[in-house]
Amino acid sequence: MSIDMYLSSSDGQATSTSETCRKQIRGYEELQQAIHDLRTNRESTEVKHTHLQSVIFQQYYSH
Repeated sequence: MSIDMYLSSSDGQATSTSETCRKQIRGYEELQQAIHDLRTNRESTEVKHTHLQSVIFQQYYSH
């Protein structure tokens, strides 16, 4: 067995590990974006709900 055989195996493992790490990072980034989108949508919905309550109050209880 030559040193080249060991180096080739080592290079393959490094490449595989690198790709696995990249996939993991992409997964975390997608999760982070999904959480951000969820928070943004929730906050937007809460603002719309508060505005709607204000409009209803003004229309029905201010007259």
